[in-house]
Amino acid sequence: MPKRLWPRLALSFVGVAAGSVLLFAVLANLVLGNRFAGYVRENLELRSDQLAAALVAAYERDGGWNRVSLMQLMHVSTMEGLRLTLTGPEGNLIFSGDQFQHMPMMDPTHPGSGPAAPRSAAGAAFAVTRNLTLNGRPLGTLHVDAGDRAGAMSQRDLEFVRDLNRLLGLAAVGSVALAILASLLLARNLSAPLAAMTAVARQMRRGNLAARVPPGGAEELEQLGQSLNHLAESLQQQERLRKNLTADVAHELRTPLASVRSHLEAFVDGVWEPTQERLRVCHDQAMRLVRLVGDLERLSAAEGEALRLDYEEVKLAEPVGNAVTSFERLFRDKGIELASPVEPRDCTLSVDRDKLGQVLGNLLANALKYTPAGGRVEVGYGCDRDQATVWVTDSGPGIPAEELPFIFERFYRGDKSRARATGGAGIGLAIVKALVDAHGGRVEVQSQPGRGTRFTVRLPRRQRERVGEGPSR
Repeated sequence: MPKRLWPRLALSFVGVAAGSVLLFAVLANLVLGNRFAGYVRENLELRSDQLAAALVAAYERDGGWNRVSLMQLMHVSTMEGLRLTLTGPEGNLIFSGDQFQHMPMMDPTHPGSGPAAPRSAAGAAFAVTRNLTLNGRPLGTLHVDAGDRAGAMSQRDLEFVRDLNRLLGLAAVGSVALAILASLLLARNLSAPLAAMTAVARQMRRGNLAARVPPGGAEELEQLGQSLNHLAESLQQQERLRKNLTADVAHELRTPLASVRSHLEAFVDGVWEPTQERLRVCHDQAMRLVRLVGDLERLSAAEGEALRLDYEEVKLAEPVGNAVTSFERLFRDKGIELASPVEPRDCTLSVDRDKLGQVLGNLLANALKYTPAGGRVEVGYGCDRDQATVWVTDSGPGIPAEELPFIFERFYRGDKSRARATGGAGIGLAIVKALVDAHGGRVEVQSQPGRGTRFTVRLPRRQRERVGEGPSR
């Protein structure tokens, strides 16, 4: 058995088609044979009636059984493949088609004087018996034996059967040939998209993530090809993010390290005096590195399998109110209006209070960075039967549509210069997504350039694991 798919499919299709054609030919032959056998027997009975009528007419014309008349009938029937046997009323043999040349003619006035009649094949499938009478007087019995079916058929019947069998054979051969051709084409069409997918997968394994499966093929195979293309796009995107991550981490580390190095070299070379102001610059840059390491540790903890969530029943108004209160002064100092729900709503959920506070703090910090003075930030929340929703909307510059799929990636920033004035290290939103995912929720973003951004966090109100049941991940 070949290992490649298309030959195996082709052989399977050919086997099924050939078996089906063979089964059809056998069944058709059986059905037609039975029907034709009935037709042949009807013709034999009709011919037997004709022969019986001819014998009675000859008996009446000749005044008894006449050898010449009987020989004429026997000759005609022999030419037709029929064997006739004529017996008297008492069963004595009068005339036989097999022996008429050697048997003496019986005296019509003494029908019983001849030898006993041989047993006829009247019980065979193609044998017919007819009783002969004239004006109510029995004359004897006619046995018409065609032997087998072929003997009961005329030459035209035999030619018809031969033509029918020939046509059935040609139809079977043609059907098998067509089945082979159709099977090869179908197997090729089915296996060609799979071969293309295999080739693309090999290219992806070698590092060519730009390879794509061309559209086409059956619907299921086309969907499989599209899934493989989506996988390639995801891998390509992850590869870009990995490269960007390396560059971004290098940038985030290079700036403070370069500043600290330049100050220390100046102190060592005696170019600068280690004044309090210059030491404070070194300290600020060192703390920047500390904050970066702390952000990375928090992100690693949020994404790690060992993250523990201590669930408790929390009124959503409490963490939302705490977050707003802690940021009020920062927004006021920057001249940004911070709006929040006036009246607390009855909305409780099972959540890790500290982790939810961290999510809200990161979202408000992000809004504070990107909303200009005179802008507005709104915090709101709501509940339905199964989930709780919190949103933070700002009137900042917005996010281009092509950057929305990447904003939750670590170290991603729309500002490629990564200036401190336009944002942080790009880790805050990655932590938000990791913590929300850990709760079994999701975070969404809608934004239009020039019209602001809205972040929405959706959390299930009930969790499978409760307080004291161990970590959720």
